[in-house]
Amino acid sequence: MGLYLKIKAVTWVRESHGLFDYDSSNTVQEVIKVYESGSLIRKVTEVLFYNQIMSPSDGKILNICEKSEEFMLCPIKDQPLGLVIRHLKSCEAKGFRITTGDIIKLGKVSMKIIETSECYKQNQDDINECEGSNMGEICCRICFRTHTNSIDPLLSLCDCSGTLALTHYFCLQKWAMSKCIKKFNSQSLTYCWKNTDCEICKKPIPLKFKYEDNDYSLIDIPKPQGFYMILEDSRKDKFKYLVHVLTPNLTPLSLGRSSECDLKVNDISVSRSHATIETFNNKFYIRDNFSKFGTLVLVTKPLALRVNEPVSLQANKTVLNITMKKKTNVFQCFKCCKNRIGQEPMIRRRTEIPLEEISLQSPHSQFDN
Repeated sequence: MGLYLKIKAVTWVRESHGLFDYDSSNTVQEVIKVYESGSLIRKVTEVLFYNQIMSPSDGKILNICEKSEEFMLCPIKDQPLGLVIRHLKSCEAKGFRITTGDIIKLGKVSMKIIETSECYKQNQDDINECEGSNMGEICCRICFRTHTNSIDPLLSLCDCSGTLALTHYFCLQKWAMSKCIKKFNSQSLTYCWKNTDCEICKKPIPLKFKYEDNDYSLIDIPKPQGFYMILEDSRKDKFKYLVHVLTPNLTPLSLGRSSECDLKVNDISVSRSHATIETFNNKFYIRDNFSKFGTLVLVTKPLALRVNEPVSLQANKTVLNITMKKKTNVFQCFKCCKNRIGQEPMIRRRTEIPLEEISLQSPHSQFDN
């Protein structure tokens, strides 16, 4: 059949925390056609394609794999690549579906979805308790009990020794939740931790850890009634750890820098009304409100393309509008010209379409509904 990629690369000339200003006209635009596997390389503001043989190791923003009449877009390790939400156009105008494990990015603020009401209902029956074992003289320094099992093990997470060395997991959970600060809003609740240091040895106690090949978390947040989403905030400036609980049950939940938003995200790269999250048919969807620095869902797996279904990706200060097309056959050209004989001549005008007006279909990838 013969396929190739048409890539429109738009690079913001400024260097600002890996952001792209969607309102700025101070950009450099290029059109690239790709017929084989290789990589896109950015040199200052210039984006170039190199095949696998010629591809340098520095400056890569995207790997492209061509195999068996198919193109795959592969993210670079330690190089954030995000799906541009404002360029997606759903037939039902619902927005883009998000689920557990997705990382959304508002400006330069990243938030990971660690749990949703749908996920919790599926997994709450999977916990199997184990029999405890008596450890003799060794006991918990909080409750003074000696029982231990895989559900409530005795742990040593700090530098304390002797009779103060071990603490039950559930006792640590209660201690950690007593250290948090709560901030309420109509449709959101934020838990903040400024300090999780041991009060005796002063060593920081992790809120998430692995013990005997099992993952544990000291964050024990009560599950709200109805639909909810729990977000882990990446910011570490004022608080050591931030968790947001969103409950967009009846009305859409707004995210932004304004104090009127349901979830206030106080960062200069976040617009006053940045994005909206709402529910349809028990599923969560996010929509960008034409924010200055955009809303992204990070791509963590190879992204498959389909013919004539464009995808818009942001790699730091560069936005890539990528479309997979069929190669034009010379006989098709003759046939097209033959069909036009006797028709009125077409007047062609060259027009520049602003990037923000390009509407894209939702890509078929790991983010599929």
